[in-house]
Amino acid sequence: MTAPVAHGYPDWGRYTARSDVLYISESLAGIGGAVIRGPFFTGNVPAVGLNAICVINLWRVELQFYSDEGLTNFLAEHDFSMGIAAASTRGLFATLGPWMQIFLTPSAAGSALDIDAWAANQPATYTQNAAHSILIQQFNIAIGIGATNTHNAGRLWYGNAFLCFQMRAGTASLEIQDIDHNGVASRIWRRQLTAAQPVGEIIPLPSRTVRVVVINTSGAAQNYDLFLLAQPHVMRS
Repeated sequence: MTAPVAHGYPDWGRYTARSDVLYISESLAGIGGAVIRGPFFTGNVPAVGLNAICVINLWRVELQFYSDEGLTNFLAEHDFSMGIAAASTRGLFATLGPWMQIFLTPSAAGSALDIDAWAANQPATYTQNAAHSILIQQFNIAIGIGATNTHNAGRLWYGNAFLCFQMRAGTASLEIQDIDHNGVASRIWRRQLTAAQPVGEIIPLPSRTVRVVVINTSGAAQNYDLFLLAQPHVMRS
């Protein structure tokens, strides 16, 4: 028999066991109304893991926290709106109360969603659960006179992101929109560029799908580069 290694945590087994609870793992299909799962006891874990992917139509995912099992005293929630087809939400999010209900709302009849939720040992950034931190990456994109180009981020990032933009020549209008689970877009940031000046800025993003809209306001066809990168070290909870 091999002697156990001294790791400094006498209760290590119970600590790691907190992350072995799977709340739900479902593939929902043909859904036309709200779907509710729970309640789940979350008072013994610091975080909840979530992986949700729009399969058909758009979805809103709410992790709602209550002080009681009967769900009569609402405390707080994590609220995610996936506003484009095939959008996804992934991450480990702080527990906000001892009891949790998962509330799912589709945008239309016949909707489908893949969703997993589980207990986790600690909140973490989205990028620790994704292939990379790049939300949008476009290089040398052509845009005609007075034309508008739209670039969607297929994954949600709830926190700050770094925006980098460079029009090769001429002027442009640049804006970021968020999109709710009904597909309604709202402008959350805008910049009017009066010359071919580079843009590098930290932008706080909500827990919704976002898109970047580029409008060529110059009198000639242009090309541009666009980069939107999640910033995990300044994530909001």
